[in-house]
Amino acid sequence: MFNLKKIAGLAFVLFLMIQAPAPADINFPYTNLKGNLPVYEEPFNGMGNYYSSLSNGIRTVLWNPAGIMKIPTVETSATFPLRLGSFSFTRKTNIEDTDFTAGASSLVMGVYWTNDLGDLTKKTRSMFSQVNDTSGGATFLFDQALRFSDNFAVGVRALGPIDIQSQMAGDFPLTSRYTASFKNVTDYGGKGVSTDVNGKLSYTYSSGSLNYTYTTENPLWEGFLTQNLDVPAKAVSSLQNSVNVSNSMVITGGYQAGNFRFGLNVVPISATAVIDNSVQVVINKTASDLYFYTPNFDPNDEKTVADWTMDQNLYGTSRGYTANTINIPNGEVVMDGRYRGTYTGSATRMDLGVSMDMGNGSVLSVVSENFNSASLNMKGTGISYYANQRFNTTSIPNIDPVSGIDWKPFNDGASDITFKEGQGLYMEPQKTFQIPKRIRVGFSTPKPFLLAIDYEMLTTPVNISITGVNGLQQSVAINGLNVLRIGGELQVLRSPVFLRGGFGILFKPTSDNADVQTKINNYFKIGGKSLPVFPAKADIGLSTNIYGTNTGIAFGLDALSLINMYEIDVTYSNIGKALFYTLYANRDNWQLSYIASADIAGTYADLQAQNKPIGKASLSDIKWNQTIAVSYRF
Repeated sequence: MFNLKKIAGLAFVLFLMIQAPAPADINFPYTNLKGNLPVYEEPFNGMGNYYSSLSNGIRTVLWNPAGIMKIPTVETSATFPLRLGSFSFTRKTNIEDTDFTAGASSLVMGVYWTNDLGDLTKKTRSMFSQVNDTSGGATFLFDQALRFSDNFAVGVRALGPIDIQSQMAGDFPLTSRYTASFKNVTDYGGKGVSTDVNGKLSYTYSSGSLNYTYTTENPLWEGFLTQNLDVPAKAVSSLQNSVNVSNSMVITGGYQAGNFRFGLNVVPISATAVIDNSVQVVINKTASDLYFYTPNFDPNDEKTVADWTMDQNLYGTSRGYTANTINIPNGEVVMDGRYRGTYTGSATRMDLGVSMDMGNGSVLSVVSENFNSASLNMKGTGISYYANQRFNTTSIPNIDPVSGIDWKPFNDGASDITFKEGQGLYMEPQKTFQIPKRIRVGFSTPKPFLLAIDYEMLTTPVNISITGVNGLQQSVAINGLNVLRIGGELQVLRSPVFLRGGFGILFKPTSDNADVQTKINNYFKIGGKSLPVFPAKADIGLSTNIYGTNTGIAFGLDALSLINMYEIDVTYSNIGKALFYTLYANRDNWQLSYIASADIAGTYADLQAQNKPIGKASLSDIKWNQTIAVSYRF
């Protein structure tokens, strides 16, 4: 089932699953990944972001659109990407063999991820695939704002797109083995056949006045006692998916009346997801018909039974058994599924912000983000999907160790696989995703040192999809993902050195699913003690002001960037910036910044290409998305 949130997070989830190389049982040809995430400048380097009371221009209108009224006359900024990275490595994944009883019969079916008939024992196998990762640092961004009177200002801020592509294709070898065992059975199926632990057979016949029992002196032919019916095949898969979420711009307008500033954002959002996935199971052309062996005697004729059970050349070798043919459709498709289509959707998010000067430089602010409750309605076009199979799942194999087997493992024609709505391959004609709604309340004061506090409340639930105990997908809501941000700046004594710092804490959310809530509770623990909050963001910076030029450096860690990406909060300015640093300088009306954001996927890819364990990685191994930002205001 198409899930925009899951695909949007694919680049991160995939690389968190990477393991160290080991000998492979399966070679899965390739996986191509391409990710492009925008990288934005931090207006208050070292303190963090989304302080609504500090919003002061076009670069911070997503914090609070009322901040547009703080520009002098004109503000312009531009961001330039500097790097494209490309890495290749070999990825290992574990895949489990499985077995189960075929219906109510004595046939045990095993599925083994190999075509080596000499290696059909249940175990964990290793699959290798070649992964190619290409990452784009950012898209060129240009922002412009104009204050054309004391009371009015307008601006346009460009937002970079999120573009993620995933391509996976290859063949999985698999062998189905049906095993029937006739050792140590008593009157199998009421047919009069019994065997001991060594495989010696006793056959008893009773009908009217005719009663007799014969027992072999030695064990039966092993090819009868344990019969393995092997069907080698391969699963051919091709998974081609891409997601593009575009925010072309933020259109902002502001108005000031006395100590009050008001602002409105209009944010058009569009998204496209292209899906083209197919899986087939094909019986190998080299597969041959199967044979089920039964004793070659007439159970109603005492003489043939006696002759057979007394002649070891018959009961002890293949000469004394009849081969019953089970037809196998070699070279044919026995399972076929495909789902494809394009989903497109658009919405317009609107933010309303207000700030009030309280005197002595203190500011109180309130922001309603997405106050119009915009949702992204993804409508499907060109949708087609089907799934069918030829496995005989309706008739239970009727095994008669004397007369043979009445069973066809494959039907002559295919039958459709049906799914409950929203499950499996079902492609809905429309899917709706709620764009996050938030209320943000902030306060800042410059004395005795700069301090900013913001409390952010998410008023819409985050919906995730999980697999329930019944194997079906179900939607789970997570509520209360609220964040408290605190940042400050302090001058070191009377020197020209300034320290900045900030942190964000995430309040423990709640879920309507008990299992999900248990996992949440486990994350919010330290030393076995439950915590109501958890640190999710930290920033630190150092700047100097010498001869009118301010220079500085800042570092940041932000787990909220990954959470916001999963929420489809594509306007979050730190999206994809889980780890970053900034060098900057400003003088008069100019500011120049260098921003480096850790490329998580590229870093993992490069470590795998070097065959270097993650535990031995150092800072020098991190790959960075780098950008230059230039701002001018007068």
